[in-house]
Amino acid sequence: MRLPGKPGLPKARLGGANLSEAELGGVELSGAELSGANLTGVNLGGADLSGAELSGADLSKTNGLTQEQLNSAHSDDQTRLPLGLHGPHPISH
Repeated sequence: MRLPGKPGLPKARLGGANLSEAELGGVELSGAELSGANLTGVNLGGADLSGAELSGADLSKTNGLTQEQLNSAHSDDQTRLPLGLHGPHPISH
């Protein structure tokens, strides 16, 4: 459930997009398609990534990303993550 006034892009199709340096802190991205996206320098602090598809995305230099956020998303072995964080299990087809 989104709170009034909270920005949201639920189920957005942003696969392959260059989102470098975007301010996405606190944004609802639940179910968003972000596979292959460039998220270098993006602030993801407090963003809702539940069900988001992150396969092949570059999150290696994001800010504010937590293990809890990653655990609620889907990724693969091509997803680049910041040091100290690991990907969740891949989505089942």
